[in-house]
Amino acid sequence: MISITWHNAAAKGWRDDLPLSWFKGSNQAKLSHLSWPPRGASVVAVCSLRLDGEKAYLDYGHAHQAENEANDIYPDLLRLTFSDRKRDVLVGLEWMEEDGKYAPCPASWSDSADIEIAEGDAKLVKHLRRERDANLRDMKIAAAGGDQSCQACGFDAATRYGMPYCEVHHEDAIKGGPRMTKLERLAILCANCHRAIHRIKPMPSVSTFKTMIAASV
Repeated sequence: MISITWHNAAAKGWRDDLPLSWFKGSNQAKLSHLSWPPRGASVVAVCSLRLDGEKAYLDYGHAHQAENEANDIYPDLLRLTFSDRKRDVLVGLEWMEEDGKYAPCPASWSDSADIEIAEGDAKLVKHLRRERDANLRDMKIAAAGGDQSCQACGFDAATRYGMPYCEVHHEDAIKGGPRMTKLERLAILCANCHRAIHRIKPMPSVSTFKTMIAASV
């Protein structure tokens, strides 16, 4: 993973996480990655990829401009330069300016393997949490005839691990306060899909999320 942190005034503190596997493959008309604002949840950035020797070109504009601007992402053309044609080590990052020439970006980057973060200190945390009704999970599984396979990707923990397990996703957020919830507004998801769907802003419906997964395979 290549993590790029931006330092320019418009995007100061934003971070883009680019899978290193992208640069081992071939040209792609549409790829997506997580972009992290200084505060809040991540959003999805969309770009096309062109590889040329030790260089890689990411285009966030043109066909992808509307999708990116909806998430407050405004980069246009980026050029990444690697140390060699294997594209293992990023050594340069530039963007195209109005005159059509590339110039160094106000950004820093690192490979995720080089990142070290201190953890383990004890901390007392007090917070207010809006409660879900635990009975709804059991009721949803019962309504599905006991089937706990993911309704988005189809993963079945019982088949894979020999033990049934799932999470129940609420289509309706509760940050606005108390509400009545119907079983039809719940969905059975695996842990990965459940976390992924909540990272997309705005959060899509499960049916839309399922289509997104199928299109990315």
